[in-house]
Amino acid sequence: MYLLLGLVICAFIPAVLYCIPLDREVGVYMTSKDDVGQKDNELDIGYDRSKPNPEELGGYFEGDIVLPREMDRNGLTSSKYRWPNGVLPYVIKGNYTVNETEVIKKAVELYHKYTCLTFREKLPSDEDYFAIVSSDIGCWSNIGRQGGMQVVNLQAPDCVRKVGTAAHEFMHIAGFVHELSRYDRDEYVEINWDNVREDHKHNFKKQREGEINEYGVSYDYNSVMHYSRFAFTENKNVPSIIAKIHSKAKNMGQRLGFSIKDITEVNAMYNCSEKTQVAWDVYNERKPKVAADEYIFSE
Repeated sequence: MYLLLGLVICAFIPAVLYCIPLDREVGVYMTSKDDVGQKDNELDIGYDRSKPNPEELGGYFEGDIVLPREMDRNGLTSSKYRWPNGVLPYVIKGNYTVNETEVIKKAVELYHKYTCLTFREKLPSDEDYFAIVSSDIGCWSNIGRQGGMQVVNLQAPDCVRKVGTAAHEFMHIAGFVHELSRYDRDEYVEINWDNVREDHKHNFKKQREGEINEYGVSYDYNSVMHYSRFAFTENKNVPSIIAKIHSKAKNMGQRLGFSIKDITEVNAMYNCSEKTQVAWDVYNERKPKVAADEYIFSE
C-alpha cells in the first residue's frame, strides 16, 4: 500500500495500501506446505487462490470504494478526511450471526494490537462515525472520514467469512486505497488486459509519480489491500494479474490479516511509527520459517 500526497485515496504499504495524507505528507500469507503443523500463521490456512475476493466483485470504483462527489481518482486534498487522534467510532447495524460479528471484532482487535488506531463503539456525542451494515450487495466503503455517518457495507455471509476482508474495508475507512494503484506497480505485476472485463479496466489505473509517498516501503504483494490474481476477470480460469516475482507473491490477494508493510504504513500515516515494533516483536518471538515481508499477522 502506499499513501497519496495530499490525497484521500491511498493504498500503500494499498490492495495494497495507499492512503490519504495527514497534516503532514504521509502517505505509508504466506503459506508453506513444509510448515504444516506449526501453530503460527505461516500455514496454508485457507483462501482460494483461484477465486477473486468478494470486494473485487462490486460495481464501485476499484470494486469496493464509494467516492464522494468531490473526489476524483487522485483523492481528497484536505486533512479533514483523517480521523482525529486515530479514533474511529463505529456501530454495528447489520443483522450478523454471532460468528460473523466475531469476525468483525477480530479485525478490530488486529488494529488495536498492531496499530495506534482505536476503533470504539459510537458515543452519543460522536458526530462522525461509521456504521457497519449488511443491507447492500458486496463489501465496500468510503476512503477516509467523510463527516457524519458513513457506511462500511459487509454483506453477509461472504464479506464476513475472513478477518482480512473486514480489515481491508477498515483500511479504506482509515484512508487507504489499493496497492495495485501504485505508480511503480508495473515493475512488480503484469496486467493481463485481454482478460480484464471491459467495464472494469478503469479499476487498474495507476497514480502518477509524485502523487504518492511510499515512505521508502517497497511494493507489497502480501498486503491485505492487494487484489487477487483473478480480480475483474473475463475468463474466470485465467488470471488478470501476474506477479513478476513469483517467489514473493504466493499469497497475493490474501485476506487473512496484515503484512508488516500494512502495519508500517498505517502507523506512519497516523504518526505512531513506534507501534510497528509490536509486530516485529511478535515476528521475532514466533520465529516463523518465512521472511518478515511474507509473514501475515492474523492474530
